[in-house]
Amino acid sequence: MGTQVMGDQHSMMDEKRSVFQNRQPIPEPSPVNYYAASQPPSPRQTDIVRFTGMAVGISSLFAEKLLSHPCIVLRRQCQVHYNAKSYHLTPLTLFQIIVNLQQKQGSSALWKGVGSMFVVKGLLLGTETIIDETTWLPKEISAHSSLKKYVEHLLLKGISFAVNTPFYAAVLIETVQEMDGVSVYQTCFPELLAQYTGGLLSNALLFPLETVLHRLYLQGTRTIIDNTDNGLGVIPINTKYEGVIDCFKSIFFEEGVFGFYKGVGALILQYALHALILKGAFFLFNTFTKDMTPQRKVPASQTPAEDFNPFQPPYN
Repeated sequence: MGTQVMGDQHSMMDEKRSVFQNRQPIPEPSPVNYYAASQPPSPRQTDIVRFTGMAVGISSLFAEKLLSHPCIVLRRQCQVHYNAKSYHLTPLTLFQIIVNLQQKQGSSALWKGVGSMFVVKGLLLGTETIIDETTWLPKEISAHSSLKKYVEHLLLKGISFAVNTPFYAAVLIETVQEMDGVSVYQTCFPELLAQYTGGLLSNALLFPLETVLHRLYLQGTRTIIDNTDNGLGVIPINTKYEGVIDCFKSIFFEEGVFGFYKGVGALILQYALHALILKGAFFLFNTFTKDMTPQRKVPASQTPAEDFNPFQPPYN
């Protein structure tokens, strides 16, 4: 009797061990088992993201090169107005000047030289490409480039600017002279933000030097500019600077430190408009791409099982 009971217990234990050994192993818990998996984007969704990113890039280019041109015109006129009483250090003082210029000269008053600006931009790009192809100087660098590459890149930019200085000076005259009444998220946005930040910092830091260069460019050209004090009259440019050092000294002693920053309010207005356009582009991008990768629920059969007891009777 006892032997039969012991045999039955051994047989039950053998049966349970057999069930435990033959049972399929339970996969290790992973995020895929617990959370929803993302479906790969469809071709239509990929096209939407691509075209949205292209639209963001175009809007940034529009803000940087076209919409900002009136601000550039105002800024340059303020910089070369050597005897101006209003320095326009904030955008608020410029609005009445803009209204007066529009009433006196029409809608084209602030778009002088816009076509030539794109011509000079093309010349700069062409020159940089030629230098890049014919020398060791790199046209493009990355965040991982060495210090030597950065220096060589700056040298390329300097040579390109020096070669195109006559064209730049001609465009400067065209933009300031009076007209006599003639009427993809991780890769795209960081690059646009870097361009915006780099442009803002470089323009702000080099603003005094730009003021000096613009005055020297116009010296002796008999250029007549708009009166940036009130926007109603015109004034001739009659300066006699003897060089860069003399120009720096004259501005400092005659106009003060803020004389180097005449028209900086137009620069602030320019980048404020640029920031608004970038913000709008980011909003549109997020709106069009939101919920474009719908989540699907994992079937219950793929979810991890509860704790398994090897001595539990087999499932029916």
